[in-house]
Amino acid sequence: MKFNPDTFEAQVLSYTSILDTENTYKGVMHYRVEMASIRVNPDALNAWMSVNVIDDRFCFDSDEEYVDYLAQKKHDREICETAIANLAGIPGGRVTQCMSEFFNVTKIGGIDDE
Repeated sequence: MKFNPDTFEAQVLSYTSILDTENTYKGVMHYRVEMASIRVNPDALNAWMSVNVIDDRFCFDSDEEYVDYLAQKKHDREICETAIANLAGIPGGRVTQCMSEFFNVTKIGGIDDE
């Protein structure tokens, strides 16, 4: 990891949380859907870009080197995604890049019926 998540900052542009209900064969299911649009600082954007994977085995001298590279990138990506989701106020959310420094964070979770 060549970045420090402690230097990440974000501006939350919008945040929405809704409750959704769906009728299924199991009965009525309730979901909480959380969404945020954020703009990250250059440190977070550079970290996000640095964890993109080169998807070409032939750039490496051996299969082992490529497998190690993929494992390291996966680990770094998880750290980066976790930090960005936390900045958006949605821990455990799924992070997607919209355009340059703009990201969406989304989380859908079930709510127990009472």
